[in-house]
Amino acid sequence: MRSADPALARGAYPERVDLPPPVFDRLAAQLRWRVQQAVRRHLPDYGRFAAAVRKHVTVAGVESFESRRSTLRYRLRSDGFREDLVAECFGWYCAAQMRCAGAQPDAEALAAA
Repeated sequence: MRSADPALARGAYPERVDLPPPVFDRLAAQLRWRVQQAVRRHLPDYGRFAAAVRKHVTVAGVESFESRRSTLRYRLRSDGFREDLVAECFGWYCAAQMRCAGAQPDAEALAAA
């Protein structure tokens, strides 16, 4: 049933004028949305990342930490925080924790990685 009062027929805010935004505002909003979509941060696949960390944990168990530490530091400085390099660093960290504590890294440690 429609109301006889035209002010109430407009909705909950009768003082609001329901005009579309100006053309320039719509174009600016579309441009902003497209730029945000182009530069937004893409999150990595956590399952794949945890599997890469676990692979590096098993490799790190047989190699020497001292020989690998300077190489990893140099690669981090020169290549930056790439996903594969960060997974390798976390794998070596978990392997070092296992040597000190003598336990396998649990799911929470891998999730934290």
